[in-house]
Amino acid sequence: MKRFLQYPQVVRFFRIPSQFNNIHRLKYDFLVWDDTVNQNLGLNNQKQLNDKLLSRILNHKDEKSKKHMVEVYIRMNSNHRLKDISVNYLLKSKMRKTLVCSKVQEENEVSNLLKRSCSGTPLILKGNNIKSTSNVPRLIRGEPGEVIWGFIPNEWYKFFIPVSGHSGFYTFLFTFTTYLFSKEIYVCDHEYYNGLSIVILWVYGVKKIGPEIARSLDKEIDKYELELNIFRDKLKQDLRDSIQIEFNEQECMEGQKMLIKAKRENVHLQREAEFRRRQMEVYENVTRILDYHVAVNEIRKKIQHKNLIDWVKKEVEKNLTQELKESYMKLCLADIQRMLKATEIDKTKK
Repeated sequence: MKRFLQYPQVVRFFRIPSQFNNIHRLKYDFLVWDDTVNQNLGLNNQKQLNDKLLSRILNHKDEKSKKHMVEVYIRMNSNHRLKDISVNYLLKSKMRKTLVCSKVQEENEVSNLLKRSCSGTPLILKGNNIKSTSNVPRLIRGEPGEVIWGFIPNEWYKFFIPVSGHSGFYTFLFTFTTYLFSKEIYVCDHEYYNGLSIVILWVYGVKKIGPEIARSLDKEIDKYELELNIFRDKLKQDLRDSIQIEFNEQECMEGQKMLIKAKRENVHLQREAEFRRRQMEVYENVTRILDYHVAVNEIRKKIQHKNLIDWVKKEVEKNLTQELKESYMKLCLADIQRMLKATEIDKTKK
């Protein structure tokens, strides 16, 4: 009967006071949350409630309710062991869309909320991107803790300081050893002296041989670490080279744009040159045609003038009689003789 009453379904049905009631209530109503509920939840119940909350946030459409559910989710995990896991899951790609609000004021509210609740992992919300600026330190190689007397942890010594001061550990060690010897709980037989001699040899070996062994082992560790660092540095350099190649490719694409622009200008220049060549060709053809028409017109005028002169001569000759011809011939000869005499007189005067 007791096991039967422990089932969540039975508890919810009979309304038995239990932490499952809180889970069931929050499963459907995220706007009501009591911080005392978080103290009563176990690890498995916390995981179940986280899964319910995340699924509800992802499927919810109201931005205001979604933002409030994110606030409840962070408050639930702020003081719990699942804080880091929950926050990292909250930063996944599916949750990024739920944290981005349409207004700048809502973005600032969510950003401040995440910063207050997760001081180790602040968020910067910009548009549709969430940039994580985690301050969690990187994992480094573990080193041995501090010890006293070569084998006693320093934490044991510090444990007695708040209670009995700096001499508390030594007082406890002395009194406890005295108690063991006085009550014969620890008996000093021959095995004790054998162990004491072994401890002395062990301390001597640690002091004398230990540093050499430690240096040799450190060399091997440093060598192994150097190989890892070389691989990591090479990988970083390859990534830097890839980034530089990408930048060069982008510059080449810019050069391609300039080349396309230059080609277009070259095509325009070729079109302009062809246009001017054809204009010159038209001009030469028109000039040649005009010169032809001018020459034809001049020849026509010359021929017409010659024909006119010939026609006039013929008409004049038709109207001249023989007597007129002879009188004109005599008149011409008289004019020629007078001109010859005038030229001779001019020559003699000179």
